Amino acid sequence: MIKILGVEDNPIHQEFLFVVIQELGYELAGLADNAKQALELLFATRPDVVLVDIEINGQQDGIALANRINQLRPLPIIYTTARADRATLDRAKNTLPYGYLVKPFTQQDLQAALELAIYRFAADQQERDHITSALEWESGIAMQQALFVKAGDMIHKVRFEDILLVEVAKDRYCTVSTAEDEYLVRSPLREIAGKLPMQDFLQVHRSTIVRATAIDRIEGSGAWLMVGNKTVTVGKTYREKLLNNLNLL
Repeated sequence: MIKILGVEDNPIHQEFLFVVIQELGYELAGLADNAKQALELLFATRPDVVLVDIEINGQQDGIALANRINQLRPLPIIYTTARADRATLDRAKNTLPYGYLVKPFTQQDLQAALELAIYRFAADQQERDHITSALEWESGIAMQQALFVKAGDMIHKVRFEDILLVEVAKDRYCTVSTAEDEYLVRSPLREIAGKLPMQDFLQVHRSTIVRATAIDRIEGSGAWLMVGNKTVTVGKTYREKLLNNLNLL
C-alpha cells in the first residue's frame, strides 16, 4: 500500500487528511506540524508521497522543508496551501513539486493529484541512472521494486517479490497474480517484462512469466509446473532453459 506523509499544522486540515487518505485506500504514514518532526517521520516511516503545507510551525516553512527532502531523497511532493500569490508560487516552483493544491480542496482533488504525482514520479525514476543502492529506500517508488497497477479508482503497489506470475489475458491485457490478488493490466506481456527484474523471473511460455522462487513443482520433462495451486504450461521452446536453471539432484 502506498504510504503518504502529511505535513500540516492546522488541526482541522489534519483531521481532513487523516480521514480522506484512509478513505482513498492509502496508508497515512504520519502527520507532522513542523519541519523537524516531518524529517523524523520521513526516516522512520519511509513514505512514498509527501503532502506539504507551506505555512507550518517552526522556523522552516514547507518550501524549505521540500528543499531539504529533495536533498535527502527525491520523492513526489504535493503542496497543500491556502497561498497562491506569485512570490509563493515562484519559490514553490523551484522545488519542482509534483502538485499544488490550493485550500480548500476536495477529496476528488486530492485523489487526482496523488494519482498524477505517483505516475509522474515513477516515470521520472525510470530515467534516472544516478541513484546508488546506498541511498535506496525500501519504498516501492524510490527503488522501483514494484509495479504500480491501477484498478478502478485506486493505484496499487505490487512488489516484485509478491508477484507469482504474469499471464496474457486477452488482446493487450495481462493478469498480474500475487498470492492474494489478481490485477488486470492493460499492457502487453513484453512491456511488463521490460519493467520486471528478469533475473528473478522466467518466461516459460510465450504468454506466461513466472517468478522463479514461486515455482513449487515441475513435471519431469518440463511440460508443466506448479505455482501455488495453479498449473502452468511450459512451452516447448522454453523447457530446456527452465530445466538447465534447476539445481537438479
